[in-house]
Amino acid sequence: MTNIVWQNSVAQVWCWHAEDGVNKKHRYLIETRFFPRPEATQLQLLDSDQGYEAQYWLQGILKESHWWEKKPDQSVWQNFQRAAGLEAQDELPVIITQKQAQPWGKDYKLDQNALFISLESILWKAFPMALAFLLSWQGTQIYLLQQDIKAQHRQQSELSRQIEPILQTRNKIQDDQRFLNQVAGLWKGHRQLLLLDQVIAKLPDPANMKVMLWEYSSEQLRFTLQTNNTDPSLFVKTYSDLAWGKEVSAQPDARTGQITVIIRFQADAGV
Repeated sequence: MTNIVWQNSVAQVWCWHAEDGVNKKHRYLIETRFFPRPEATQLQLLDSDQGYEAQYWLQGILKESHWWEKKPDQSVWQNFQRAAGLEAQDELPVIITQKQAQPWGKDYKLDQNALFISLESILWKAFPMALAFLLSWQGTQIYLLQQDIKAQHRQQSELSRQIEPILQTRNKIQDDQRFLNQVAGLWKGHRQLLLLDQVIAKLPDPANMKVMLWEYSSEQLRFTLQTNNTDPSLFVKTYSDLAWGKEVSAQPDARTGQITVIIRFQADAGV
């Protein structure tokens, strides 16, 4: 059950559970409305028929209230003040016991059954319109989505048509590049065989020397020999008279009995 009271533009509402056998069509009022209503900011303690009610009023509007079956002690009273956001005072106010003939505030009766019936009628009337709007909106979204998909398909088709010559050109270039790499590899292998033949032919002591490492690049030739003689000057002198050689150096390794010879190519040697 409810009791709604208007004070200027402020509505104050009391709600409670109705006991069995109570006639809900009758008008029920809150007992504390028969106590004087302060116009200013004030704390007050009311002695009602079945207990005590503490109230905090702010400029004529009830902001906080609490009901106890027994009279509150000092600690309980201070807790109520703190809950209302006030500075706690030790002393309880003078308990108000005198009531007035008429309750304060203007009553507003809420006919819940009529309200529910009215809302139900409005909802049933609005439901077909809402359903039609929903179906229309969904149909519009599906149509727009289909148009967007068709536009994307057209764009993809146009893009594929435009890039097809580019892809064909790219594939042709890749095929040509692979062919040139194969030809270059054949030519490079032939040149290395010629260089290897010339290097071995000029070994100072072929019977006691063995090629351990062979590295070829466009700028130089690098090979490592296993030998009993690791004198670098011998190998520099041996390979300095090659026509395609520009600069010869040798790096011996006495621990392993190996020597690494590096021959840098002439710019126009063609190797």
